[in-house]
Formats: sequence, structure tokens, C-alpha cells
Amino acid sequence: MAARLDVQHIAQRMQEQLFPLLDRANRLMIRNMQALKEVRQTPAPSVQIGSAGQVNVATAQANVAEPLRTER
Repeated sequence: MAARLDVQHIAQRMQEQLFPLLDRANRLMIRNMQALKEVRQTPAPSVQIGSAGQVNVATAQANVAEPLRTER
């Protein structure tokens, strides 16, 4: 009977004390991992176009190149 009471006491202690601590530790770990992920994300690359014959941006297309001249 004494061993059964110890098991019940341990289970009750786990439920009341240890599981909430484990839950809190897991939430802190997830928060810290998300913060590390944000730090490691690289910024968008900087793009410069010096001289472009044709520029396509999403669905808009702008042709600025002179049409090719064929010699006769």
C-alpha cells in the first residue's frame, strides 16, 4: 500500500509542478528559436540596373531597347 501511495504522490507532483515547468520551458525554447531564425534571415538583395534593354517587373513589361536595324 505504501508503494501505491508513493506512485500517486509522484504522479500528482508531476501534474501540479513539473508539467507546468516543462510547458514553460518549451514555450521559451520556441520563442528563442524563432528569434534566432529572424536574426539569420538575410535581407533582400540590392539590385542595380545600369543599362537594360528590357526590364520585366512582375506582370508589367517595359521595352526600352531600340529595335534592331537590318542593313539592306
